[in-house]
Amino acid sequence: ARELRNAMKLLGVQCDHLEAAALLQKYDGNANGRLSVHEFNWLVLELVEFQASIPSGGSAAEMLRKWGQAMLHWAMVSGELRRSDGDAIVTRSSDECTDAALGSLVMKSGRHRILMTIVRSHENSGACMQLGLADATCAAFEGATLGFYPYFGHIFTEENAFSGSVWGKRLVESNLQGCVDGAQVELLVDMDKRSVIYTITPAGGKPLPSADAGVTLPAAVRPWIKLGHLGDSVDLRELNV
Repeated sequence: ARELRNAMKLLGVQCDHLEAAALLQKYDGNANGRLSVHEFNWLVLELVEFQASIPSGGSAAEMLRKWGQAMLHWAMVSGELRRSDGDAIVTRSSDECTDAALGSLVMKSGRHRILMTIVRSHENSGACMQLGLADATCAAFEGATLGFYPYFGHIFTEENAFSGSVWGKRLVESNLQGCVDGAQVELLVDMDKRSVIYTITPAGGKPLPSADAGVTLPAAVRPWIKLGHLGDSVDLRELNV
């Protein structure tokens, strides 16, 4: 991906390593981890067309969205997490320790809507599961995190992607136990205000009142989850603001 980043820079498109990885995934037709001359020419032809349609130039993220590549996916996973459905879904394959995943989208400015759907949780309880954001100004998995804990109905904050949790603001009146599998957790991230508003929709129910997480976000964040039980699974999508 480093070589692709350098090539994109020469072509006038700035991209980080996650965006370069997403470009590689889109244009690597035989999935061998490299771009052939034909595949690279395909990328360049579409880039030229893209740049012609955006007089001021554009980012790799804009290019990926324009050409139908799902920019938002689980880009990094730890330990016993496995990705599927174009890396949009992550599932825990063991019941030991706790693992985390980071989304590909780094948010530094503007407003973003992130949707996390809980595909499955331990006994439909949401135990040992958090869904939220990680500090993207630090190395992967080392930044502080905040996440909604369905089992308790509270926001929890942590020093990094794996550390012990600190209780935060309550987001729902009670908790989601018994109606977690299929529940949706929507985050409205406003990087200009450094805030995030959660909207929780229990499985089979209506959206609950939206609530501010009550935390000031760092200068850059990305989607983050922590899963602790075998079979825990979460789907990640980006919505239009």
